[in-house]
Amino acid sequence: MTQPLPRHGPRQLLVRVEATTVDSGDARIRSQRLPRGFGLLGRLAFGWRRPRRPVLGSVLAGTVAAVDAGVAVWRPGDAIV
Repeated sequence: MTQPLPRHGPRQLLVRVEATTVDSGDARIRSQRLPRGFGLLGRLAFGWRRPRRPVLGSVLAGTVAAVDAGVAVWRPGDAIV
């Protein structure tokens, strides 16, 4: 079963992500390596059985897939970092 493609909102653009970073904090959250005493709190905050956010990282590189009419700077096909 395939997921539907995401849609951009007003004055937003849709980016096809080609690369992202994963730092040590992302790796610790994914593996649940938390300081002693924070296990339960960490699972409640970040996800009980797996991370709530399946894609971790905050820096990305990709191409613009779609833009709203209110976006004047970017066009589909532009490379972004």
